[in-house]
Amino acid sequence: LLPRARAALAAVEEGKRAVAEVMGLTAGIVRLGAGATVCTYYLPRILARYRAKHTGVRIHLREANQDELVDAVEAGDLDLTILARVAGELPRKLAREKWIADELVLVAAPGLAEPEAAPIVTLARGTTTRMLTDRYFPERAIAMELGSIAAVKANTRAGVGVALLSRHAVERDIATNHLEVVPSPPTP
Repeated sequence: LLPRARAALAAVEEGKRAVAEVMGLTAGIVRLGAGATVCTYYLPRILARYRAKHTGVRIHLREANQDELVDAVEAGDLDLTILARVAGELPRKLAREKWIADELVLVAAPGLAEPEAAPIVTLARGTTTRMLTDRYFPERAIAMELGSIAAVKANTRAGVGVALLSRHAVERDIATNHLEVVPSPPTP
């Protein structure tokens, strides 16, 4: 029994060391998930600062839509996810904590003729932005369905149509007069 007892004690000590590393933020891996807006506009600087401060902790970031992220957390494939809470509830019961508040705005290229009737440039189905676009602007034609916020913004700046996006994602474009906010009562 002695070899087994030694192996068990070694396993307990290894477990204690692993917990101490994670608790002390000296080693380990954090598996994080978020949508496109958060991955592109909120996390880069935050994660860069975190990595500089905690060099032994690896961060694995996955960009996906909300349903995929919730599934990954429930399956144990992600430790943490950042989700948009839209109109009250998240899709499933998860432990949660409020992080930031962001506002959606309808934007267009400055001088776009009749922006109140222009078609929508949007993201693919399954994204929170697309779900909100479909919910609040159901009568608008979809001009383009694209795979990135950068593509949505570029086509909107070119005058293809209007886009419903996070204010944080377009604040630089608004400040440099590449996009302007279009007042619209349906905007959530």
